[in-house]
Amino acid sequence: DEVEAVIEEFCGMGVKRFVALRGDPAEGVGAAYRPHPDGYANGAELVGALKGAGDFDISVSAYPEKHPESPDFATDIDMLKRKVDNGATRAITQFF
Repeated sequence: DEVEAVIEEFCGMGVKRFVALRGDPAEGVGAAYRPHPDGYANGAELVGALKGAGDFDISVSAYPEKHPESPDFATDIDMLKRKVDNGATRAITQFF
């Protein structure tokens, strides 16, 4: 798959740190997110793929004010926990 090929290429260049983000919808911010058919459903899956490819230092996004697409804080915290459980080493955020 394309992402795995990029991970391999970066690994070959000595890259050890990644910021793993789900990304914005293809139609742009505000549109509903639909994962690519051959891609990852969410950031937690991407973290798992990265961790499976090597012992990387992986940063992920966190939302102190709740992700705009998340129905509630519990769901948002669950996603952050899944990212950490899959191998994230830190969470980064920004305030709006």
